[in-house]
Amino acid sequence: MPFWEEMKWNFLQIRGQHDGMWFIAALFVFFMPFYFFIKWYVKSPKKRLVPLVVTSFVLSLISNLYMIYMDPNVLPWGTARLPWHLEDIFPAMFFMVLGYLFRQHWEELFDRRIAGKRVVILTVFYTAFALLNLLFTDQSLQLLLVFYRYAVNFLGLAAIIAICKRIKENRFLLFVGQNTLNYFGLHGKVFTVIQVLLHKIPFYSVILGSRALSLLFSIPLTLFIGVLLIPLAMFVNRFLPFLAGKGFRYDWKKKPSSAEKKK
Repeated sequence: MPFWEEMKWNFLQIRGQHDGMWFIAALFVFFMPFYFFIKWYVKSPKKRLVPLVVTSFVLSLISNLYMIYMDPNVLPWGTARLPWHLEDIFPAMFFMVLGYLFRQHWEELFDRRIAGKRVVILTVFYTAFALLNLLFTDQSLQLLLVFYRYAVNFLGLAAIIAICKRIKENRFLLFVGQNTLNYFGLHGKVFTVIQVLLHKIPFYSVILGSRALSLLFSIPLTLFIGVLLIPLAMFVNRFLPFLAGKGFRYDWKKKPSSAEKKK
């Protein structure tokens, strides 16, 4: 693809259409409605949770229904996806709103109720429920699939939160947490190289052909990539911090000196 053609699609940011580093653009637009929703909630006198949750859920549901029933041939790029990931704004914002309310109101209750053996039971139940996704192969079940995915997401988030609360902090996890943008940007490049090497191993095709083996193999592979990214993330932090949005500090109220103006 010619350079300017590729740049055009990259700036349009349509998912799956040469949208490089798509998650940066996506996070940028996702936070916009979330900011105004939370601002409205904080400023409201009674701070009612129900209108906030219901409104964000309805907008999320409309977006999901759009993806099901929108004719992809209407748009010139042949997909229902919209520029700058607009179709994903409200589904993402709904879970961001839930995350905000969880931290503000529900976390203490969650910690009391989901503990000990209940964490294991919740994780097993989520895993079994998630496998029902294999049943939704019929196109007529797509509407039911939308609500099923909401349920799976709720259970999955609850299981992840419960498990993470019981994992002790260590240097590796703290490093990953402090360098998430580096990991987002670099993991795909490293994974591509590893995939090329793995495809040279005959047994790798057997792994890809099995859901169970793929799942088991993905865990050590993820950890391996996480370790490989440590020196790359450190290099970016040391020599290219601006790529991760770090290193630029400017006091907009302070007037530049004459020497700075000459520079």
